[in-house]
Amino acid sequence: MENLITVYKSDYYISWEMTKTEVTPPRTVSHFEIEFYTTSGNTSVINGVKYPQEKNNILIARPGDIRYSIDRFECFCLHFSTESNSITDAIAHLPHVFKPHAVKKIAEVFQDLTNACSSRATGAQLLVQAKSLELISILSNEHCELPAYKYSKYSKNIADACEFMAKFFDTNITLEDIAKAANLSPGFFHSTFKLAKQKTPREYLLQIRLSMSKNLLRNTGKSLSEIAFLCGFESQAYFSYVFKKETGLSPKKYRTMQQLII
Repeated sequence: MENLITVYKSDYYISWEMTKTEVTPPRTVSHFEIEFYTTSGNTSVINGVKYPQEKNNILIARPGDIRYSIDRFECFCLHFSTESNSITDAIAHLPHVFKPHAVKKIAEVFQDLTNACSSRATGAQLLVQAKSLELISILSNEHCELPAYKYSKYSKNIADACEFMAKFFDTNITLEDIAKAANLSPGFFHSTFKLAKQKTPREYLLQIRLSMSKNLLRNTGKSLSEIAFLCGFESQAYFSYVFKKETGLSPKKYRTMQQLII
């Protein structure tokens, strides 16, 4: 059997067992890296863009990307290279970070991969190849979120918009700003984005801001007004209103509960 991919690493990664620093040094990615997060609260930085991580998120890093991480985390990971154009193309359209639908299946495949990589049994390497290709297939197929084939050519535009929001979530960006980053007209962008993500650009941006605010509430002593400003909310009052509406807790109550858990 021809090796379509070369697997360098597949295991379960616990960050604080590998490094004691809260912020890892930036590094240039040598191979394709796929990570499946089993914890929430850390931040991945890829090419200068911050991605607040949540449990069950997928991260895709490509050769040449510059990345580092902020705060502790745990994840399954797969590092590999390939000379197959079909495999490279299958990964090319995927955004750097997204939440998949087939969470249970992805977790099962990663567990099988990890077990196979540590096995000395005959045929273990064939199983590593098969499970790696299965994972790539699942991610490629299930992230085809655009329900109508006529919109599929705009997947790159949508990915550009998502990266723009992840980079500038702390500023007062508008629909027009995001549509411009996607190189689409505002009206067409809004409808296409909603079809692709099953949420409006505003809802997607709010999700990023709330995720970052939760991270700051858990891991810093910053005031609510500081957190509101750092996460792009127009005022502390509006931040508190939106936070409670979306989570059922006030920011202060959320922070207190997280501290009790820790």
